[in-house]
Amino acid sequence: MKWFVPLILISCSQIPIKPYRSVDPELMPYVKDFERDYNLSLEKVTARFYNLDLIMDDRNVVGICEYNYHDNTKNKVFIDTKYWTFASGIHRKMLVYHELGHCVLHRKHRRDKLKNGCPTSLMNPSILKARCFYRNEEYYITELWENRNEL
Repeated sequence: MKWFVPLILISCSQIPIKPYRSVDPELMPYVKDFERDYNLSLEKVTARFYNLDLIMDDRNVVGICEYNYHDNTKNKVFIDTKYWTFASGIHRKMLVYHELGHCVLHRKHRRDKLKNGCPTSLMNPSILKARCFYRNEEYYITELWENRNEL
């Protein structure tokens, strides 16, 4: 019996860490794009769907980042199930990038606008119009990274 416990401990230590703690398969392509765009590994990220109407008073909230300032591995992204059903691919990408902007890049909201009237950042509290993103996609991807660690 004395040898049984050490053998179990040795066996358990060799089990590989499961990649992606908890990312819904529908969100995974957007998480992978984020990783590629920023050369990051998000193996410890959690991104799930949730009916946000159940926990938010504001019915316009379609995504949240549950942020833990002291332990980034505990940050979680929740995307509203109903919104996702009707969102276009580009709106889905903007939403996931916005929430990962909070949870991974430590970004806060920005409300200012570019000269063309489009928001200055994907971190605008409202989801951008698709035409703004298409016109300025490279700028938005760069801006999100360059202004990381604001929180």
